[in-house]
Amino acid sequence: MNRGMDDSEWPQLPILESTDWFIPRRIWCIGRNYRAHALEMGDTGNKPPLVFSKHPMALIPADAEGRCTLAYPRQCESLHHEVELVLAIGAHGKMIGSAVGLDMTRRALQRRLKDRRGPWTLAKDFEGAAPIGPIRLGMPLQSGPITLAVNGEIRQSGDVSQMLWGSEELLKYVEQYDRLAAGDLIFTGTPSGVDAVSIGDVLSAQILGYPTLEVTIVDPDDAV
Repeated sequence: MNRGMDDSEWPQLPILESTDWFIPRRIWCIGRNYRAHALEMGDTGNKPPLVFSKHPMALIPADAEGRCTLAYPRQCESLHHEVELVLAIGAHGKMIGSAVGLDMTRRALQRRLKDRRGPWTLAKDFEGAAPIGPIRLGMPLQSGPITLAVNGEIRQSGDVSQMLWGSEELLKYVEQYDRLAAGDLIFTGTPSGVDAVSIGDVLSAQILGYPTLEVTIVDPDDAV
């Protein structure tokens, strides 16, 4: 008898202009890959990439209209948004596509964990911590605007070209430590302007040439 999770619960990401699905395997996340964001977090950004991970069950795939809901997490005093370009990995560890994603963070908890020199797991890896839009096949943009608006007001604004470590460089860096394989995702970091969101807020994440990712923050008691 299978006493584990039903396969139907595992997230599947739609692929634009395809009937296939992208089945996630692992999620790699890059911290402080935009100098302005590194500075606002108290770092210079002049260091090797900061790598952490999320479980695939943290993903919230958007629907056909690019919309999804995120239940405000438990034990969270300050939930922050971080808009990111996400790389999708295929066979033999090759990049096959990309998407718009959000790295949601329990910021107050993360600060306390940093003070204790502890891991960030509870601050970064929770259900709903990684909303993501559909996968766009082909190579990702090397330049172009990346923005995040909350209730129509722009909070984050940058350009993909401002990444300290580009897409190919990030692949090579991660592969020094572990094997990349089909189903892996790499969240590539966020521009400056990260800030808190509340129940009822609507987040609109955009990267030039990609469908808008719209995330509504809902009361966990109202979530299905």
